[in-house]
Amino acid sequence: MYYFLFNFLIIITLTLSHLFAEFDYVTVPAGADPSVSAEDGGHGFEAIASSLGYQTHIISQDEIKYFGSDKAVKGGTLHDVATRFPATMRLFGKEANYLENYWIEILCYESLLGSHPLTADPVIPRLASHWKISDDKKKFWFRINPDARWADGRRVTAEDVVATWFLRMDETILDPSQQVTYGKFEEPVTESMYIVSVESKEALWRNFQNFAGMAILPAYYVDQVDGSEYLEKYQFSMMPNSGPYILKNEDIVNQESYKITRRNDYWGKDLIQNRYQCNFDAINWFVIKDNSTLPFEKFKKGEFDYFEVNRSARWVEDCVPEKIKAIDKGGHVARTANLPTLEDAVSSGSWLVGTPDSITEKLLEIQNRYPGLKAVNVGQVVGTPENVIVEQLERFGKEVLPKIKGKNLETADKA
Repeated sequence: MYYFLFNFLIIITLTLSHLFAEFDYVTVPAGADPSVSAEDGGHGFEAIASSLGYQTHIISQDEIKYFGSDKAVKGGTLHDVATRFPATMRLFGKEANYLENYWIEILCYESLLGSHPLTADPVIPRLASHWKISDDKKKFWFRINPDARWADGRRVTAEDVVATWFLRMDETILDPSQQVTYGKFEEPVTESMYIVSVESKEALWRNFQNFAGMAILPAYYVDQVDGSEYLEKYQFSMMPNSGPYILKNEDIVNQESYKITRRNDYWGKDLIQNRYQCNFDAINWFVIKDNSTLPFEKFKKGEFDYFEVNRSARWVEDCVPEKIKAIDKGGHVARTANLPTLEDAVSSGSWLVGTPDSITEKLLEIQNRYPGLKAVNVGQVVGTPENVIVEQLERFGKEVLPKIKGKNLETADKA
C-alpha cells in the first residue's frame, strides 16, 4: 500500500512542475565565451572597439536624470485597466498589432539599441553594446553584449538576431508589415558569436533605426517552429525573454487579467540606463469591456493606480482634490522628481527654438545626419492660440523655407 502511495505522489509532483515551468533552464558562466577573440566581440573588445570603427554611447552624469529618478522606490504592484483582452500575447504575427502587445514587447523583450529619451536617437545600448555604420550608410554591424542572457540562462548571440529576422520575414505569420519593414534589408550575417551584420537595400536613415529597434527572440526556440507553428504555439505563451519583466503562463487569466513580474535575474538591471527604471515588482492589467464608467469608479476607490481622463467634463467636475485626495500628493511628487524640462529639450535639439537662421542651420544639419530624409513635419503644441500658430507658420514659410528649398528637404504642416 505504501509503495503505490509513494509513486502516486511522485507523479503528481512531476506533473505540477511541468505545468508551472516556463522553460528549461541552463547554467552558463558569466561574461564572454572565452573561445571568442576580442576582434570578434569577445573579452577585450571594448579596448579595441574604436580602432575597429565601432561606437557606443556613454551616459554622462548630466544625462542620468533622463533615464529615471534615483528617488524612485522599487516595489509594489501597479494595478491598471484594459478595455479588451489581447487577441494574442505574441510580439508580432496575426492580431499582434495592439497596444497591449507593445507593452509586453518593450517591458519583456529587448532590441539591439534603444532610443535616447531626450533626442530619440537610436544610440542607447540594449542587447548590443557597440555598433558600426559603413561610409555609404547602408551596412550596419552590431556587437552583442556578452553579458546578455535569456531568461532560461542561455547567452544572447548573433544567431538570435538572424533567426528573429527570418521569422519576421516568414509570410505565414500573417503580418505583412513585418515583411515591409524588414524586407528593406538583405539577409543578416552572423560574423561571430557576438557580431552580426546587415545591409540595407538602399540608404535610408530610418533603416538603421528599424533594425536596431527590432525586438529579438531566442534562436533556440525560433528554430523549432515555422511561421504558422509560431502563431499557434505562442498564441498565449512566451518564449524566454531578455528584458526586465516576464509574463508567466500562470499569470494569464483568459478574458479577465494578465500580469508581468519583474525579474530578479535580469542581466541588465545594474546598467546605468536601466538602474532607475522598471521599479514595480509587478504590473497587473484587469479587463473591463464595454463600460466607460466602471474603470473610473474603481480608480476613485483605489482599485486602479492611475486613470487617463479623456473627457473635459470629467476632468473639470470629478478630478478635483475634494473628490480624489491623491491629486494633491501627485502634484508634490511631480514637482520634486527632477523630470526633464522644456529647456532640456531645447538644449538637446529635440525642440527647435531660435532665429530663422538658426532653425535653417539645424534643419540642414539634421538632413546631413539622416541620409534619405525627404520630409519634416512642422507642428505646434496643443493649446497654442490660432493667431500664434498662423504667425509662426507664416514666418517659417517666408524666412526658413526659401533657404532649404532645392536641398531635397520638403516640409509638411502637421495640424
